[in-house]
Amino acid sequence: MAGTESIDPISLNESCPNCENRLQLTYENQVFYARCSTCDETLFSSPFLPAGLGNRTDDERLWAFDRWTRRMVGNLRDGVCPWCASTVNHELSGESSADETDSDVRIVHTCNRCGGFLKTTVGETVIDHPAVISFFYDHGKDITTIPHWKLDFCMSDSGVELISEEPTEIRLTIREAGDELTLTLDEDFTITESRRLKPQDGTRN
Repeated sequence: MAGTESIDPISLNESCPNCENRLQLTYENQVFYARCSTCDETLFSSPFLPAGLGNRTDDERLWAFDRWTRRMVGNLRDGVCPWCASTVNHELSGESSADETDSDVRIVHTCNRCGGFLKTTVGETVIDHPAVISFFYDHGKDITTIPHWKLDFCMSDSGVELISEEPTEIRLTIREAGDELTLTLDEDFTITESRRLKPQDGTRN
């Protein structure tokens, strides 16, 4: 796809979890990378076609990148390759381990035809699930309008627990304003259980 092939780095408001310096979004080889300009840590990356860069301000590029990434992840999760429309396989990445409490849990979505792939966090995979959207909406937040990199549950593994690798079972706990939403995912990375907990009174629904 024709379009602008390079742009200057875009400064983000978010800080690097390692050194607390500001992150930058850089564009290289048709991929956006969120990197720390000081320690060079990469927080996330995702492809974005160069045609999406032209005739847009930096703020508009950020908005378009978020929209594009959400839909790409949604298609991959649903088993439709965003590059060729073929089927998609899902598996835990090599660094995910139920035996190591500090290991990153990542899901790799790979097209069975063209080989295109994307690695996501558990939070990114469930970001548009009705239980997640309604949980935040009940707290006055419309996360469909918030860039995914501004949502802690998408960028952090603090609420993720890999219960089992064979068969795969993952638990994700999302916290907001003292309330908790706990999701359980199976080997297909499909949500099989959703629970809300209000710690102040211990009630679940």
